[in-house]
Amino acid sequence: MVDLVVENVEYDLEYTIFSNGPTPTKIIHSVARADRDLDGNPVKLYGVIQDITNRKKVENEIRRKNEELQAAIEEITATEEELRVHLDLLTMKEQQVRESEEQFQALFMNMTEGVAVHDLIYDYTGKSYDYLIKKVNPAFYLHLGLSQTNLVGKTGREAYGVQDPPYLDIYARVAESGVPEIFETYYPPLDKHFAISVYSPAKGSFVTVFMDISERKCSEQALAHQYNLLKLTEEDLRQTKTYLENLISIANVPVIVWDSSFRITRMNNAFGFLIGRSSDEMIGIPLHTLFAPEQVDLCVHLFQSSLKEGRGSSTEIPVLHRDGSLRTILWNSSTLFAQDGITPIATIAQGRDVTEERRLEEEKSSALLQIQQNLAFLAILNDEIRNPLTIILTCADLINDQKILDQICIQTQRIDEMVNQLDKRWIESEKVLTAIRKHYHINSGVNFGETSSKNI
Repeated sequence: MVDLVVENVEYDLEYTIFSNGPTPTKIIHSVARADRDLDGNPVKLYGVIQDITNRKKVENEIRRKNEELQAAIEEITATEEELRVHLDLLTMKEQQVRESEEQFQALFMNMTEGVAVHDLIYDYTGKSYDYLIKKVNPAFYLHLGLSQTNLVGKTGREAYGVQDPPYLDIYARVAESGVPEIFETYYPPLDKHFAISVYSPAKGSFVTVFMDISERKCSEQALAHQYNLLKLTEEDLRQTKTYLENLISIANVPVIVWDSSFRITRMNNAFGFLIGRSSDEMIGIPLHTLFAPEQVDLCVHLFQSSLKEGRGSSTEIPVLHRDGSLRTILWNSSTLFAQDGITPIATIAQGRDVTEERRLEEEKSSALLQIQQNLAFLAILNDEIRNPLTIILTCADLINDQKILDQICIQTQRIDEMVNQLDKRWIESEKVLTAIRKHYHINSGVNFGETSSKNI
């Protein structure tokens, strides 16, 4: 009111009158204005008071309905957008399904495996007794070796011309349980082997995917045969290896094996006896430990040469015994190469203990030398005997007693015959010595020449 009177502002106000009693709350609309004189002073006030409670209720209801309508419109708009998105998704899914169906159909028609879709056929008791072929692909006919006569719509009995539908028990089990199975089988009517995978897309239906594996089976049988032969060969090799190992182990001839690094990898009992050591002591030990220190370089050089050549010649090399003595061994070695024929992997050598033989040969050589020296001395002695006999005969000529002279001549003649016999024995002994030297390859190293004899 003050604003109306003082400021000349029209009065327009809505206010609420609250009631503590049964009278309901009222909403009042009040309007007032002032008439003024020429000086602008208020002369008269006009006012209108109106109960707008019902109008406010209607306005509030209209506002609420409008808000609900607006919310519904927004919800419908959002729903339309969502439906549009879902429609786009459905369209895309439909396109994908169509493409998948096309791809599946292309795959189905071009698969190398034979595929067939079936439904079980039941009797009045609910037991399956046959199946119906609903769909097949071209490979189905190819693997079965059948002409592409339309088999769709035919039963198993009709399609295969048999009394009992093939593998009905397996197919029925899969179609009823839904558990897929894979099996391989030989089908005598077609004389073929098949690998069959069967699954159930729905109860009472099943799909078979199969391939003709007859060639694979033939290959497997051939491989199995080869495998059996290989096992037999392997067993033969194992027995041969065992035999050879036992043969080496129990052989009386010393045998030793070393690798390309000249480390001992195997030796038999005979070799161990030869050096006074067990094989357990020597495995992995360098080869040069077998030789006397002053002979190591020469022996290693010989074995390196045989390693390159593949086979060594017979060579006498002394080996060292545990007690420090030397045993003379006649070696024969051979190198084993890898598959390339170049890389050496091991060398096997056998030896023969010729220590005693060499000792006997030395003794024979010494004995023969002594005999030859004795024979030479005997030849000289023969000449020395003849010379005095000549002097005796010369002196005997000076004796006047014929009887004594005859006796001297007779005895001298006997001595000369004895010397001649010694000469003959010397010649025979020389021939025997020559024959012995040739037989035993002995060279005495002494040349005595020939001794001349004189006859009286």
